[in-house]
Amino acid sequence: MQTHYLKLADGTIGFDDQGQGPLVLCMPAGGDLRSEYRYPTPQLVAAGYRVVAMDMRGQGESSVDWPSYTDAALGSDMLALIKHLCASSVSERS
Repeated sequence: MQTHYLKLADGTIGFDDQGQGPLVLCMPAGGDLRSEYRYPTPQLVAAGYRVVAMDMRGQGESSVDWPSYTDAALGSDMLALIKHLCASSVSERS
């Protein structure tokens, strides 16, 4: 599987993108990598979902020289990736 990268103002986020359909965005807990989702991803793709698993700041294939590692900063990375993927918000899918 090829790693994709999202370049942001302060660093780069590494992520995988598989499948088509409603978006499922996976971000592991601190200290884990996006590879934690290697087992559920094929099942979600088979069920008709687009699964994007990202490495958080400073982990895996994401860059390490970020000015901040706060929860808000991690959340902004997730939102930037969703925007990059042109995915609609959860409320629009309901």
